[in-house]
Amino acid sequence: MLASINSGHEPERRKTMSNTDTQTSDLEKAKQTAALQFLKDDYKWRLDYLSAHLGRMWQRFNFFIVLEAGLSAALWVWLKEALSDQAKVILTAASGIAWIGFATSLVWYMFGAQDRRLFAVYQEKVKEVAKVLDTNLGLGSMLNTQYTYVGDQRIKLTQKLYEYLYQWRAEPISTTKLAAWFPLLATVYWIYMLIWIPSLSR
Repeated sequence: MLASINSGHEPERRKTMSNTDTQTSDLEKAKQTAALQFLKDDYKWRLDYLSAHLGRMWQRFNFFIVLEAGLSAALWVWLKEALSDQAKVILTAASGIAWIGFATSLVWYMFGAQDRRLFAVYQEKVKEVAKVLDTNLGLGSMLNTQYTYVGDQRIKLTQKLYEYLYQWRAEPISTTKLAAWFPLLATVYWIYMLIWIPSLSR
C-alpha cells in the first residue's frame, strides 16, 4: 500500500521538478538577455564617451595651436624690430614672449598627453565590450567575416599605388598621437628660441 502511495506521488514530484527546472532555465535566459541588452547599451555609451572626448581633445588642440601661432608671430615681429634697430628693450620683450610661449606649450603638452592616454583607455573599453558582444551574438558568423569594432585601425585596405599619396597611416605619428607630439615639438621650438634670442644682443 505504501508503495502504491509513493508511486502515486511520483508523477507530481517529477512535474514539480520539471517546473522548477523550467523556471530556472527561464530565469537564466532572462539574465542572459538582460546582460546582453546592458552590454549593447554600454557599448553605445562607451562610443558616445569616446566621440565626446575626441571632440573636446580637438577643441583644446585648436585653441592651443592658435595661441601658439599668435605668440610665435608676435615674437618674430618683435625680433624683426630688434634686428633692424638693435634695440635691447625689444629683445627683452621678445624673450618675455618666448617664455610665455614655452610655458603655454608645456601646458598644451600636458593636456595633449593626457588626452591621448584617455583616448587609448576609451578605445580599449570599446574593444573589450565589442569582443564580448561578438562572442555572444555570433556577429562574425552572421556577417561572414571577422567583426571589427569602431576605431579598429587594423583593417586592411586594398589601395592603388597613387592612392597612398592622399590616404595613409603611420602608427607612431597617428592623428591622435599628434595631439601630444605637436605640443612637444612646440616646446622644443621655444627652448631653442630662449637660447637663441639672448645671443642676438652680443
